This record gives sequence, C-alpha cells and structure tokens, in this order.
Amino acid sequence: MSVPTLTSDCQHHCHIYLYCIVHCKLDYCNSLYYYLSKSQISHLQQIQNSLAWAVAKAPKFCHVTPILKSLHWLKINERIEYRLLSLTYTKLLPLLNPSSQPDLCSTPSLLVLAPHLLSPSLDHLL
Repeated sequence: MSVPTLTSDCQHHCHIYLYCIVHCKLDYCNSLYYYLSKSQISHLQQIQNSLAWAVAKAPKFCHVTPILKSLHWLKINERIEYRLLSLTYTKLLPLLNPSSQPDLCSTPSLLVLAPHLLSPSLDHLL
C-alpha cells in the first residue's frame, strides 16, 4: 500500500494551520510567561524551533535563527516582550491622547518603552 502524498498547495495550507495552532497556544496568556524560568522558556523555544524546521523543511542540525528570520518570527522571549509592550502601548494610548481619534504619530511611544520617563503626575497609571 502506498503512502498518499500531499500537493504543494495542501502542504502550504497544512503549514499555515500548524503555525496558527502552535503560535496561538504560545501567545495565549503571553504576559504570564514573562516570569517563567529560562528552562521553561527554552522548552517553549524548542516547540517553536521544531515548527520552524518543519515549515522550512530544514534538517534539525541547521541553525534555527536564520530560519526564524526568514519566516519573520520572533524568538519566544522576544515574542513575550513584544506582546507585553504592544499590550501596554494599546492600553496607555487612550490615556496619553484623550482625543476620540488618537494620532499614532504624535503619541510618544518612548514612554511605553521607558516608563521611568513618565512625568510624576502619570505615575499612578502604572
């Protein structure tokens, strides 16, 4: 009995589904991952690395960093930090710009990246 082979279009869709499932799970409650130990983060990174190798059809002995870059994926610790910064920015944006249509260009995004630069009058927001 022969093993059925997948068409390239079907393989592409399978990779998209795998990406969605795995990254959805990795991003779920991402802010809670911030305080995980390095060993726990490395387990999550291994999951992402395995997915990257599968999607890129690369052998496991290849370095994963160029593969992640080619797929435009952040490493797990970078994803966690990015999600936290993104969440903080979207929550602080209405407070920093009370107009109904916030102008993203005029809002100082540095305040999100460096909260110690906030004026003393905004310290209660943190």
